[in-house]
Amino acid sequence: MPHTPGENQPPSKAESVESLVAARALTFALASIKERFETGPQEDRLAFHNQEHTQGVVRRAETIAKAMGLSVREQLLTQIAAAFHDVVQKWEPDAKENGAVIRKRFTVANEKESADEAIAWMQASGESFTEDEYALVRAAITATVPTWDPENGTVKQKDLDSEVHPITRAVALADLGAAGMETAVSNKEGIALFVEENLDFTNAIRGAKGDMSQISAEDQERFKRRCVQYLERQVMFIQGRQKLLEHELEGLEESARVYVAAHFSQFDASITQAKADAQSFDLLSFEDIARRLIPDAFGE
Repeated sequence: MPHTPGENQPPSKAESVESLVAARALTFALASIKERFETGPQEDRLAFHNQEHTQGVVRRAETIAKAMGLSVREQLLTQIAAAFHDVVQKWEPDAKENGAVIRKRFTVANEKESADEAIAWMQASGESFTEDEYALVRAAITATVPTWDPENGTVKQKDLDSEVHPITRAVALADLGAAGMETAVSNKEGIALFVEENLDFTNAIRGAKGDMSQISAEDQERFKRRCVQYLERQVMFIQGRQKLLEHELEGLEESARVYVAAHFSQFDASITQAKADAQSFDLLSFEDIARRLIPDAFGE
């Protein structure tokens, strides 16, 4: 039976063994993420797709998997998929007509290669995994591919439907679930994604080396407006995610659907926080915004 929210049972021997395997997978994935996206050239360091995001997805996926009543083995596969879902993040700069330069990620290909690395780890782990289990992990990771939903002004995952395996549902929901499950994380991740995506913004700040006069007043205002408008759109983004939740839970048994939905209780708080962020940033100077978003950009 699905676990009720807050249910606490001592781990069985099987759960303890699987937990050790899950911990090994996460340690390996986090080491890869640290090496690729948190060290090396500054432009290759990712403010959003980093260890902290992956740890959050693993945490939320575990909660959702337990709420759905998945077996110990299924929970292990869920955690492996969540750990590896973002280990590949290839990208290229994308110059827009308005002068913005955005980090364009190679979605679909990134998720496919992340799944390849997860399966390679499973094969080399010394554990006994089956071909069906490899396929489940692959499906869960590739289902996290994001697509834009213009009707709801948010992001959705097109492969998340009523027929998906619960492991896929748990990982996909966890990847986009911060706003519904963890308001403080949603707030932090929303701002981090702006920093990661807006290359011209971050490059201008880092290039100024603390001397904001090196950035023209016109560019400062343009960057500030873009940041505030992004934060305003975050409100719509979270509202859209809230609207989609009922559809994304279709296919679950009623008891499991209720238990999972109970963990998505923070949408309203996240919307309130997003509105407050947009309003507070609108009152800040560009330099204050720069210092808040990239605190290490000035050598202080």
